[in-house]
Amino acid sequence: MNKKFPQTLLVTVLINNRKKIVFISILCSTIAVGITFFIPKKYYAEGIVYPTNSNSIKEVVNNSVFGHEYQTDRLIQLFESQQMKQKLLKKFNLIDYYGLDTNRKDWRFNLNKRYANDISFRRSKYMAVKVSVNSSSPTMSANMVNCMLSYIDTIRKDILFGNIYALKDNLTSKVTTRQQVVDSLLGLISGEKRIVEPNLLGKKLVSKLEENRRKGDVSYGNDIIIKAAKNNYTLQNAKTINEYYTQLSVFSNLKKDLIGINEKISMPFPKVYIISSAIPDFKKSSPSFFLNAIIGLLLGLFGSITYFILSSSLKEISKELNDD
Repeated sequence: MNKKFPQTLLVTVLINNRKKIVFISILCSTIAVGITFFIPKKYYAEGIVYPTNSNSIKEVVNNSVFGHEYQTDRLIQLFESQQMKQKLLKKFNLIDYYGLDTNRKDWRFNLNKRYANDISFRRSKYMAVKVSVNSSSPTMSANMVNCMLSYIDTIRKDILFGNIYALKDNLTSKVTTRQQVVDSLLGLISGEKRIVEPNLLGKKLVSKLEENRRKGDVSYGNDIIIKAAKNNYTLQNAKTINEYYTQLSVFSNLKKDLIGINEKISMPFPKVYIISSAIPDFKKSSPSFFLNAIIGLLLGLFGSITYFILSSSLKEISKELNDD
């Protein structure tokens, strides 16, 4: 029984079928090139953006350092957000562009799959975010990239200010409630009639408040408190005045916080740093005739070699069985 080593068998197959292998390889390469004509063309566009190091315009101005790794990753998450996707779906009518039937149960799955294939976001080695789009139109690809670059600040602002406005509403409600309490106590104090002569404690309080006034430290309702201390500084009235100043302190702190929130809202919102906007490139990114020709050639080459090796091996096995 003659057994051929794999190396010998391979050499024999290549020599005996070399013309067929070359022909099949060239044929497969030609077919691949022909198929390429029917594959829809895609055009690539890319933009580059840096995140800000803070959402505060003051901090950005004082320390204009381009983004760090975690800021870049957060920005990528915003680019991948549902709000960004909805913006592109509406502006570029992607459902019709992809030819999707919304009556089918799997239309969202197909939309997300094609969206993920055409639109991508990645972090560069310089901690910037690269936004890229592949579409059937060079203009559409560039417009989609530039749309995302300009819309990302809106998403950032919506997220940040959504929390700020919620806090503002909460503080506004508390300030209104606390002011009603303060005004109510002030009304009780001012409504007291004079029933006793000013006492020592009342005089000390009046002296203290008037001294604060001379220093420019004037609190809400001081005039009413001074008048009450002069006319009717009883134990009960003193308790009401102490409660008033306690509530006034809480009211003042809440109002200060509200002023700070309003100041933050009124300040300009820092924008991301757009390093490179997208420009339409009319040279298609895919499909590639050269790449497909090489792939077809390799498939034909390895496929034909495999076929002839298997065919030769089967003949050898059949021959050995017949000899036995």
